[in-house]
Amino acid sequence: MRPPIPYDVVKAPPKPKPRERVKAVNAARGGHRFPKLVVESLREFIRGLPCILATTEVCRGPIEAAHVRSRGAGGSDFDNLVSLCGWHHQEQHRIGVRSFEYRYRVRLRPLARKLTGAWLHARKST
Repeated sequence: MRPPIPYDVVKAPPKPKPRERVKAVNAARGGHRFPKLVVESLREFIRGLPCILATTEVCRGPIEAAHVRSRGAGGSDFDNLVSLCGWHHQEQHRIGVRSFEYRYRVRLRPLARKLTGAWLHARKST
């Protein structure tokens, strides 16, 4: 049987880095966690549209720009944003994208491509 390791030999885990530094850096970049993939004018265009489920459901809350593929999974803003009310956006996160598409019989990826194309066309015409 091996003798127990004395307490003075065991090292404590390193102290975690404070999040304030990370938040300050993100705030300096514009407040986004992944600032390189943000297109603010596209987001404003999407927020100006009605909820994509407004014809089938009663919508609640302001319109939000919802990502089909999450930002943490590498999704950018191009061909990846749809307009959802606050309630439907929360439901999309709660049950997942595939379950959301199945429940409401909607394909989010092709719809996001259409909305990005409409934004590009609107920018070109102005």
